[in-house]
Parts: sequence; C-alpha cells; structure tokens
Amino acid sequence: MILPAADTENGRILITALCLRADHEVLERALRSVQFERVDLPAHLAGTPDEGVAEITVQLAANQRGVAAIERERDALAKRLGPELLALRARVGRDQLLSQARALMGHSERTALITGWVPAVLAARLEQTIRKAAGARCALQWQAPGELEAVRRGHIPVPILLHNPVLIRPFERLLRNYGLPRYGELEPTAVVAVGFLTMFGFMFGDVGQGAVLFGIGYFIYRRMFRYRDYAVILMECGVFATAFGFLYGSVFGVEHWLPALWLRPLEHMATLMQTAIGFGIAFLSIGLVLNLINAVRRRDLEALWERNGVLAALAYWTAAGW
Repeated sequence: MILPAADTENGRILITALCLRADHEVLERALRSVQFERVDLPAHLAGTPDEGVAEITVQLAANQRGVAAIERERDALAKRLGPELLALRARVGRDQLLSQARALMGHSERTALITGWVPAVLAARLEQTIRKAAGARCALQWQAPGELEAVRRGHIPVPILLHNPVLIRPFERLLRNYGLPRYGELEPTAVVAVGFLTMFGFMFGDVGQGAVLFGIGYFIYRRMFRYRDYAVILMECGVFATAFGFLYGSVFGVEHWLPALWLRPLEHMATLMQTAIGFGIAFLSIGLVLNLINAVRRRDLEALWERNGVLAALAYWTAAGW
C-alpha cells in the first residue's frame, strides 16, 4: 500500500509505503525504479505518532520564539547602529569616487588639479560645497565655454544637458537617435514632440482607439517604473489620437456615432492629403529655419551655404510654392 503524504518544494512527493514483510524486497525494487529516496525518521523521535507530533510542536514553538528574539535583536541593532553605518557607507562611496577621479586628474603628492564641465545652474552650489570641504586650501576658476579658444574652433565638444518639461522630456530619447544639438544651438525637443504627436493623431485619429492607447500607457506608467518615458509618450499619443478622432467623428472605425468636427477622412480624401502635405512642408521648413539660426548663432558662415543652408531652403521653398 502506498499513501501520498505531502508535496515538497522541489516538485517531489512524500509517500508512505506499507507491505508485508515477505514482499519487502519486491517493493524496494519497484521504488528504486522510480528514483525513490528513503527519508529516515529522526532518531530522537520515539513513541506513538501523537507523542511525536507533540514533541515536534514543542520544538517548533521554541524555534519560533528564538526567531522572534533574533528579529528583535536585529531591529535594536539597526536602530542603534543604522545611522552610523549609513554614514560610513556614504563616506566609503564618496572616497571611492574621489579615488577614481584622482586617478584621472593631474596630481602631485599634496596637490590635485581637477577640471570638468558642470551645468551653469549648479556652479554656485558646487563652489559652495568645495569651499566648505577644502576651505582656503582650494583655488577655483570658472570659464564659460565661449571663452575657450578650443571650444570656438570645435576641437573640444561641450557636453549637453537637456532640460525639458515632464511632458516633453521622454522625446529626448527620440532626439538622441538622430544626434544631440551642439553647444549654443537651439534645442529642438519641443518641435520634435509637437510634430510627432500631431502627425500621429492625424494618421490614427479615433476616439476609441486613442482612449485604449491612453489606458495602456497609464497602466504601464503606474506598474512599470522603468518604462515610464514610453508610457508618457503612449498616453500623449492617445490624447492626440482621441482629439483627432473627435475631428473625424470616428469611434473604433465607426463614423456615424459622432458628428465630425472637421471632416470625414473617407469622404474628403483630397483635403486630407493636402493637409498632410502642407504639414510636412511646414515641419521641414521649421527644420531648415532652425538650422539657419543655429549656423548664425555659431557664427559658422560656411554652414549657411551647405546642403541644408540658405540655398537649399530657397530651393525647397521655391519647389514647394511651384
């Protein structure tokens, strides 16, 4: 007789096998064929099953009291030593960072020379921190990028820190795929965001589908922190798709449930195509104008006559107007 007792965590089953003494060897061979592993009872257990259960219950209660005592001791140590350990951890991390920085900078036995870029809005705070830590033992010199000859000649690139509102910031990822603007140039993230969302709504305008996109984006925003930037883009695409859906009077592809505030796409295809072409011309024109402005701000007169310069813009606008 084989009686299953319980399932274990590793996917195996604990069983109890009973047989006549004469059939013992037969049962042993059968159990070995199915990878049976013997579990011997603890030597200290004796007596009836009820007595064994009672003894195990007493031991379990004692172990639980021991675990509770250890947890209380751990909490007391955390309360007493936690702040000091956190401070030591921060100090070790800071010293490690300083050691790494010292290996990258010029230094002698008693002096270190540290150079680098810092956002202008953080310069005053950094100077205050350095002077508080070093006192009179430091000398600071600040230079704007435009004051450096190597920067003006383009030999030293200036790192760019993009700073956009929350609703536009996720589109920085899209901008990075095409390259970041150089120092002194206009930052086009807002233009990219508005153009992308407008074109998305124009192509996929539908009240129902836009609401579904917004709901999916909101779910990702609340549940998946690492994908929040994509969730914001998805929610904004849903808003624009819903807005254009009202303009088209479309709900899940059905165009007779709502009145069209602008036009019915299938009934006014020519107007829709003309609007799309006009939007494309306007968007490309904005890009050409931004390129010209950036060339002037950099005082790069040669860039004005390159393939995206004045002549290219005039040729494009002439062809578009023709």
